Amino acid sequence: MNRHVMTLVNRTNKDFEFTFDGVGYTVPGSDTLEVTEDAAMHGYIKSMMNYNLQNGQVQYQVGIEGRHDTSFIGDGKSHSAELIDRDSDLDGKAQVINVRGSVADLSSREDALSS
Repeated sequence: MNRHVMTLVNRTNKDFEFTFDGVGYTVPGSDTLEVTEDAAMHGYIKSMMNYNLQNGQVQYQVGIEGRHDTSFIGDGKSHSAELIDRDSDLDGKAQVINVRGSVADLSSREDALSS
């Protein structure tokens, strides 16, 4: 386990919460939190907000000071709702399924259960 201290920077005005090794952490909105390097990397990865499938760019709610972009990006996304991009439907439009915990909300796609 790496014990170097790193600073997580919340790039939004919404609190970011994550758990690492059984310990809960909160990075207040528009603020910073000092944690070990292992916890910082875990929190950074968990803070993914958007993923662009076309160019592979990812937007994170928190950054690591001195390592990643820590510029302010505005409102944070609720972490209780994770959006997952799926295959395109018959019309060629991207399907987004709203996932809360481990339960998918398939109400927006009527044929999801039949496939």
